[in-house]
Amino acid sequence: MERQNPWQDTTFAAEYMREAGNPERGWYEHFVNFPSIVRLIPEDARRILDFGCGPGDFTAKLANHYSSVDGCDNSRAMLELATQAYPEATFFEWDFIDEPPADKEPYDVIVAKAVVHFIEDIELLVQRFKELLDDSGVVIISVPHPVQTVKKVDNYWHETPYTQQIGQYDLYDTMIHRSIEWYISAFTQGEFVLSGIEEPDVPPEILSKYGANSTDYQMPKRLNLRFQKS
Repeated sequence: MERQNPWQDTTFAAEYMREAGNPERGWYEHFVNFPSIVRLIPEDARRILDFGCGPGDFTAKLANHYSSVDGCDNSRAMLELATQAYPEATFFEWDFIDEPPADKEPYDVIVAKAVVHFIEDIELLVQRFKELLDDSGVVIISVPHPVQTVKKVDNYWHETPYTQQIGQYDLYDTMIHRSIEWYISAFTQGEFVLSGIEEPDVPPEILSKYGANSTDYQMPKRLNLRFQKS
């Protein structure tokens, strides 16, 4: 098994895209978490940014609902494939460590799904979100629910290895476990207010369809929080 973080590798990007776009493998994200995130998006949202979009499958889902959707990521290989596969959305390369692109109009909504828990410098990330949003804009983050992660660690702010097999690759990273209160505090200090929360349950018909063990979903797997600029 090849052990690396091959985000700039075109072969890996293609395998990752196939995995991410397969609803049979990722049924929870496709049929449980995506509707939960959409419920947090304001009805009058016009311009949406999918931050850390990866292969763009989630960006494309958003583009089917809203008039102007961009996706950004720091993997050029991912973005090249996303641009080819999903012409209904616009993609651009950006790492939050850098200044936001000067040519982008302010967004109404920024969605950060399955990415914030891999980022240590949340203070800078929140500042970048503020710079990209309009005056009443919102950020929606989707992270592993702390009631799940706390079972695996002794306390919060605990870093653990994260491994996922993608084809011939063994993708690894470091996941940072944080409490709900920690996220609220971080965004509050960045001049945001909590304006919505979702802890999506899995409907029985979805569990039955995909043969999932109901005991594995007695507690929510995702925590989705909406913060609005104050």
